[in-house]
Amino acid sequence: PVHITTVANHADPKEPTYSSPQAERKVKEIRTTMKYYGGDPSIPLEPTIIGGPEPPKFAPKVDSPVIVTDVTGIEDKFKLMKHGFQYVKHKTRFEAVLPELKNRDGALEPLDETTKAHYDEMHEFLEEVLSQQEDLPKPSLIRVLMHTNRVSQVGQKGTLGPIYNVHVDQSAYAAEPLAIRWLGHDAPELLAKPRFQIINMWRPCKPITRDPFAVSDATTIPDKDYIKVPFIYPNRTS
Repeated sequence: PVHITTVANHADPKEPTYSSPQAERKVKEIRTTMKYYGGDPSIPLEPTIIGGPEPPKFAPKVDSPVIVTDVTGIEDKFKLMKHGFQYVKHKTRFEAVLPELKNRDGALEPLDETTKAHYDEMHEFLEEVLSQQEDLPKPSLIRVLMHTNRVSQVGQKGTLGPIYNVHVDQSAYAAEPLAIRWLGHDAPELLAKPRFQIINMWRPCKPITRDPFAVSDATTIPDKDYIKVPFIYPNRTS
């Protein structure tokens, strides 16, 4: 799938009412294992240093049995402001070239013509989705920041494959530094707004036959269950 990270700003919305969707159907459940944090949650983690003289020491992980619910047929019951994610349908004009897009993970990296056109398309699409959210005004500013193309690692060296660790892509404490990193001189304008939000957009480049994408209902995870994992890079901390 292609992963697009964007920053969107809204005026201060009303507090949403959280609820879990109730499916009027026979629920299909898949039993599998996922990698969770395997250390002592009461002990703060030492930072993971990326790009240093020594190989990075990542947080310990353990395989844990989980039950994943197949939401096929009830996708419209999940809403961004209630559950932290939302399924939406969109036909891209760049379907044929998406698998070939070069990853962009640097704010100063130039945009080629195709990538820029794809970003413009995603900007328009996200604006449409956000404008339809209940209790949210129309977004006043949207910036598409980067993208990552993840493919199967089987037989493809040097590519970014699926991540099997249960994780939060964008944490609240790292949101402001990320905005500063990506927006540079434009960051103060964004941070002065009543509210801003980092949104990851995932889409399949072709039919998925293995390692399907999974997300969690934000209302089912208490704050105490999150583990802060600090990362130190040569040019930033997150």
